[in-house]
Amino acid sequence: MSMNRRDFLKYATFGATAVFTGAGLTQWAGGMFHYEGEYVFPGRTENWPKVDVKFTTCKQCHSDCAAMARVFNGTLVKLDGSPYDIQTAQPSILYSTPVNEAIAYVGTNFDTAKPFVDGAHSLCPRGQAGRQDAYDPYRIYMPLKRVGARGSKKFKTISYEQLISEVVNGGYLFKD
Repeated sequence: MSMNRRDFLKYATFGATAVFTGAGLTQWAGGMFHYEGEYVFPGRTENWPKVDVKFTTCKQCHSDCAAMARVFNGTLVKLDGSPYDIQTAQPSILYSTPVNEAIAYVGTNFDTAKPFVDGAHSLCPRGQAGRQDAYDPYRIYMPLKRVGARGSKKFKTISYEQLISEVVNGGYLFKD
């Protein structure tokens, strides 16, 4: 019986996989596949110096999830779910947990009793896009009033006092 190199590699790979998984030798292999100890996240912004964490509410949809905003030098760098909120954290932490611990919270997987690798609190993709909305170059910062015909895309900037006055007291909303 002759065996070529391709068949040899195929059978050897299959055999090694069967031995390690089927016989339960992953426990015997120890640190070969998993490092014991504490997980360190050097890329996580809470480990950066001068990062300020603000607890807020995500307003990207109507769910109003609790969020943590990480601000570095006045710029929003990351949005995460709050570890206190049951919508954004699995499992959530107690409200009595100090804020310093909540900021660096990673969470524990109940099945394996080991820390989550990707963190335990997060926002949905729409919530993560909140950072893009905050710095959108086309974002409107002041009230606009239409000055041309409908569909002409002509507007003028008005004050908030004028906006409130015209909406609450009525008036000439479309006189221009």
